[in-house]
Amino acid sequence: MDDRFNSEDDLDALIMSGDFVMHGLASYTPTTSNWDKMKETIKSVANNLKTTFPNSIILPCFGNNDVIEYYKAPNVDYKD
Repeated sequence: MDDRFNSEDDLDALIMSGDFVMHGLASYTPTTSNWDKMKETIKSVANNLKTTFPNSIILPCFGNNDVIEYYKAPNVDYKD
């Protein structure tokens, strides 16, 4: 985190801009999945932000690296 911000700062909202996980974890084929590792990474980032900015609204935006398969939006089967 940037030293200019701390939990006492008043931020109305924080936008998580996406691509929380590194390139190469999302799959190009439906038979390969790193989703469990990816979910843990996304949860860790979100939890750190919630802890650092407890009074701010956090708006997550998922990037093309934050999905099970590259460039495919998750469907209802992956609602967790």
